[in-house]
Amino acid sequence: MLNFFWPVVAGYLIGSIPTAFLAVRWKSNLDIREAGSGNVGTLNSYLVTRSKGVGIVVLVVDLMKGVGAVLAGQALVPQLPFVGAFFAGVAAVLGHSYPIWLRFKGGRGLAPAAGAMASVSFPLVGAWLAAWGIGFAISRAINVASFIACVLLMVALIFIPDDVVGAVLPAGATTKGLRAFGVLMLFIMITRLIDPLREFIRDRRAQRQSGRGKDS
Repeated sequence: MLNFFWPVVAGYLIGSIPTAFLAVRWKSNLDIREAGSGNVGTLNSYLVTRSKGVGIVVLVVDLMKGVGAVLAGQALVPQLPFVGAFFAGVAAVLGHSYPIWLRFKGGRGLAPAAGAMASVSFPLVGAWLAAWGIGFAISRAINVASFIACVLLMVALIFIPDDVVGAVLPAGATTKGLRAFGVLMLFIMITRLIDPLREFIRDRRAQRQSGRGKDS
Protein backbone atom coordinates (compact mmCIF):
# COMPACT_ATOMS: atom_id res chain seq x y z
CA MET A 1 0.00 0.00 0.00
CA LEU A 2 2.95 2.34 0.50
CA ASN A 3 3.36 2.35 -3.27
CA PHE A 4 0.03 4.18 -3.56
CA PHE A 5 0.77 6.79 -0.89
CA TRP A 6 2.69 9.00 -3.31
CA PRO A 7 0.05 8.93 -6.08
CA VAL A 8 -2.50 10.08 -3.52
CA VAL A 9 -0.21 12.88 -2.31
CA ALA A 10 0.69 13.93 -5.86
CA GLY A 11 -2.92 13.81 -7.02
CA TYR A 12 -4.18 15.80 -4.06
CA LEU A 13 -1.52 18.50 -4.41
CA ILE A 14 -2.13 18.84 -8.16
CA GLY A 15 -5.89 18.95 -7.67
CA SER A 16 -5.65 21.47 -4.85
CA ILE A 17 -4.06 24.17 -7.04
CA PRO A 18 -6.70 26.94 -6.57
CA THR A 19 -6.98 27.99 -10.21
CA ALA A 20 -10.25 29.94 -9.93
CA PHE A 21 -9.16 31.68 -6.73
CA LEU A 22 -5.88 32.84 -8.28
CA ALA A 23 -7.47 33.88 -11.59
CA VAL A 24 -10.26 35.91 -9.96
CA ARG A 25 -7.82 37.52 -7.52
CA TRP A 26 -5.60 38.52 -10.45
CA LYS A 27 -8.45 39.76 -12.63
CA SER A 28 -10.73 41.49 -10.13
CA ASN A 29 -8.85 41.50 -6.81
CA LEU A 30 -11.75 39.58 -5.24
CA ASP A 31 -11.94 36.47 -3.09
CA ILE A 32 -14.08 34.11 -5.16
CA ARG A 33 -15.16 32.33 -1.97
CA GLU A 34 -16.98 35.51 -0.95
CA ALA A 35 -18.41 36.43 -4.35
CA GLY A 36 -21.19 35.01 -6.49
CA SER A 37 -22.07 31.50 -5.40
CA GLY A 38 -18.84 31.18 -3.43
CA ASN A 39 -17.84 28.13 -5.46
CA VAL A 40 -14.18 27.99 -6.47
CA GLY A 41 -14.76 26.83 -10.03
CA THR A 42 -15.14 27.73 -13.68
CA LEU A 43 -18.74 28.99 -13.74
CA ASN A 44 -18.40 31.21 -10.69
CA SER A 45 -15.06 32.60 -11.89
CA TYR A 46 -16.81 33.70 -15.09
CA LEU A 47 -19.86 35.08 -13.29
CA VAL A 48 -17.75 37.05 -10.82
CA THR A 49 -15.33 38.54 -13.38
CA ARG A 50 -17.64 38.55 -16.44
CA SER A 51 -14.55 37.54 -18.37
CA LYS A 52 -14.75 34.67 -20.87
CA GLY A 53 -10.96 34.57 -20.90
CA VAL A 54 -10.84 33.91 -17.16
CA GLY A 55 -13.53 31.25 -17.44
CA ILE A 56 -11.71 29.47 -20.27
CA VAL A 57 -8.35 29.58 -18.50
CA VAL A 58 -9.85 28.19 -15.28
CA LEU A 59 -11.66 25.42 -17.18
CA VAL A 60 -8.60 24.36 -19.18
CA VAL A 61 -6.23 24.41 -16.21
CA ASP A 62 -8.66 22.50 -14.01
CA LEU A 63 -9.14 19.88 -16.74
CA MET A 64 -5.37 19.55 -17.01
CA LYS A 65 -5.15 19.07 -13.24
CA GLY A 66 -7.07 15.83 -13.69
CA VAL A 67 -4.94 14.79 -16.65
CA GLY A 68 -1.73 15.67 -14.83
CA ALA A 69 -2.75 13.76 -11.72
CA VAL A 70 -3.45 10.60 -13.73
CA LEU A 71 -0.13 10.87 -15.54
CA ALA A 72 1.68 11.41 -12.26
CA GLY A 73 -0.01 8.39 -10.70
CA GLN A 74 0.92 6.21 -13.64
CA ALA A 75 4.52 7.40 -13.51
CA LEU A 76 4.77 6.76 -9.76
CA VAL A 77 3.37 3.23 -10.02
CA PRO A 78 4.56 2.10 -13.48
CA GLN A 79 4.02 -1.58 -12.67
CA LEU A 80 0.31 -0.92 -12.04
CA PRO A 81 -0.54 2.16 -14.13
CA PHE A 82 -4.33 1.92 -13.76
CA VAL A 83 -4.09 1.63 -10.00
CA GLY A 84 -1.76 4.64 -9.87
CA ALA A 85 -4.17 6.58 -12.07
CA PHE A 86 -7.10 5.49 -9.87
CA PHE A 87 -5.59 6.77 -6.63
CA ALA A 88 -4.14 9.96 -8.09
CA GLY A 89 -7.27 10.82 -10.10
CA VAL A 90 -9.64 10.45 -7.17
CA ALA A 91 -7.22 12.36 -4.94
CA ALA A 92 -7.11 15.20 -7.49
CA VAL A 93 -10.88 15.60 -7.35
CA LEU A 94 -10.73 15.62 -3.55
CA GLY A 95 -7.91 18.17 -3.67
CA HIS A 96 -9.91 20.43 -5.97
CA SER A 97 -13.00 20.14 -3.76
CA TYR A 98 -11.15 20.44 -0.45
CA PRO A 99 -7.87 22.33 -1.07
CA ILE A 100 -5.64 22.77 1.94
CA TRP A 101 -4.58 26.21 0.67
CA LEU A 102 -8.16 27.56 0.92
CA ARG A 103 -9.07 25.97 4.24
CA PHE A 104 -10.70 23.08 2.40
CA LYS A 105 -13.27 25.25 0.63
CA GLY A 106 -12.93 24.50 -3.07
CA GLY A 107 -14.91 23.67 -6.18
CA ARG A 108 -17.25 20.89 -7.18
CA GLY A 109 -14.62 18.78 -8.94
CA LEU A 110 -16.27 18.51 -12.35
CA ALA A 111 -13.36 19.77 -14.48
CA PRO A 112 -10.55 17.75 -12.85
CA ALA A 113 -12.82 14.69 -12.78
CA ALA A 114 -13.50 15.12 -16.50
CA GLY A 115 -9.78 15.40 -17.17
CA ALA A 116 -9.00 12.33 -15.09
CA MET A 117 -11.81 10.24 -16.59
CA ALA A 118 -10.87 11.30 -20.11
CA SER A 119 -7.29 10.19 -19.47
CA VAL A 120 -8.40 6.80 -18.15
CA SER A 121 -11.40 6.03 -20.36
CA PHE A 122 -12.68 8.79 -22.64
CA PRO A 123 -16.12 7.16 -23.25
CA LEU A 124 -16.95 7.90 -19.60
CA VAL A 125 -16.81 11.62 -20.38
CA GLY A 126 -18.90 11.16 -23.51
CA ALA A 127 -21.55 9.32 -21.50
CA TRP A 128 -21.51 12.05 -18.85
CA LEU A 129 -21.95 14.78 -21.47
CA ALA A 130 -24.90 12.93 -23.01
CA ALA A 131 -26.49 12.57 -19.57
CA TRP A 132 -25.78 16.26 -18.90
CA GLY A 133 -27.72 17.17 -22.03
CA ILE A 134 -30.70 15.23 -20.71
CA GLY A 135 -30.41 16.94 -17.34
CA PHE A 136 -30.20 20.40 -18.87
CA ALA A 137 -33.20 19.73 -21.10
CA ILE A 138 -35.18 18.85 -17.97
CA SER A 139 -33.98 21.59 -15.61
CA ARG A 140 -32.46 24.39 -17.71
CA ALA A 141 -29.97 24.80 -14.85
CA ILE A 142 -26.25 24.04 -15.23
CA ASN A 143 -25.57 22.65 -11.75
CA VAL A 144 -28.79 20.63 -11.65
CA ALA A 145 -27.92 19.16 -15.05
CA SER A 146 -24.52 18.19 -13.65
CA PHE A 147 -26.18 16.53 -10.64
CA ILE A 148 -28.54 14.56 -12.89
CA ALA A 149 -25.67 13.53 -15.16
CA CYS A 150 -23.58 12.29 -12.24
CA VAL A 151 -26.48 10.28 -10.80
CA LEU A 152 -27.39 8.75 -14.16
CA LEU A 153 -23.81 7.77 -14.97
CA MET A 154 -23.26 6.36 -11.48
CA VAL A 155 -26.36 4.18 -11.76
CA ALA A 156 -25.25 3.08 -15.23
CA LEU A 157 -21.78 2.13 -14.01
CA ILE A 158 -23.22 0.09 -11.17
CA PHE A 159 -25.82 -1.82 -13.16
CA ILE A 160 -24.69 -2.14 -16.79
CA PRO A 161 -23.32 -5.58 -17.80
CA ASP A 162 -19.61 -6.36 -17.52
CA ASP A 163 -19.23 -6.77 -21.27
CA VAL A 164 -20.34 -3.15 -21.81
CA VAL A 165 -17.85 -1.87 -19.22
CA GLY A 166 -15.22 -4.16 -20.70
CA ALA A 167 -15.57 -2.44 -24.06
CA VAL A 168 -14.11 0.78 -22.62
CA LEU A 169 -11.50 -0.71 -20.28
CA PRO A 170 -8.06 0.92 -20.28
CA ALA A 171 -4.95 -1.25 -20.24
CA GLY A 172 -4.39 -3.01 -16.95
CA ALA A 173 -7.86 -2.28 -15.57
CA THR A 174 -10.62 -4.63 -14.50
CA THR A 175 -14.34 -4.04 -14.84
CA LYS A 176 -14.63 -3.74 -11.05
CA GLY A 177 -11.73 -1.28 -10.99
CA LEU A 178 -13.20 0.96 -13.66
CA ARG A 179 -16.62 0.86 -12.01
CA ALA A 180 -15.07 1.83 -8.67
CA PHE A 181 -13.03 4.63 -10.26
CA GLY A 182 -16.07 6.16 -11.94
CA VAL A 183 -18.42 5.70 -8.98
CA LEU A 184 -15.98 7.31 -6.54
CA MET A 185 -15.45 10.30 -8.84
CA LEU A 186 -19.17 10.74 -9.37
CA PHE A 187 -20.00 10.34 -5.69
CA ILE A 188 -17.62 13.14 -4.74
CA MET A 189 -19.19 15.43 -7.33
CA ILE A 190 -22.73 14.52 -6.25
CA THR A 191 -21.98 15.52 -2.66
CA ARG A 192 -20.66 18.87 -3.92
CA LEU A 193 -23.76 19.46 -6.07
CA ILE A 194 -26.36 18.89 -3.35
CA ASP A 195 -26.38 22.53 -2.19
CA PRO A 196 -27.10 24.04 -5.63
CA LEU A 197 -29.78 21.36 -6.14
CA ARG A 198 -31.44 22.38 -2.88
CA GLU A 199 -31.26 26.03 -3.90
CA PHE A 200 -32.85 25.17 -7.26
CA ILE A 201 -35.71 23.33 -5.54
CA ARG A 202 -36.27 26.24 -3.12
CA ASP A 203 -36.37 28.72 -5.99
CA ARG A 204 -38.85 26.59 -7.94
CA ARG A 205 -41.11 26.31 -4.89
CA ALA A 206 -40.92 30.05 -4.32
CA GLN A 207 -41.84 30.70 -7.95
CA ARG A 208 -44.83 28.39 -7.73
CA GLN A 209 -46.04 29.99 -4.52
CA SER A 210 -45.62 33.43 -6.04
CA GLY A 211 -47.61 32.33 -9.09
CA ARG A 212 -50.40 30.97 -6.92
CA GLY A 213 -50.50 34.24 -4.98
CA LYS A 214 -50.92 36.25 -8.17
CA ASP A 215 -53.67 33.92 -9.41
CA SER A 216 -55.62 34.34 -6.17
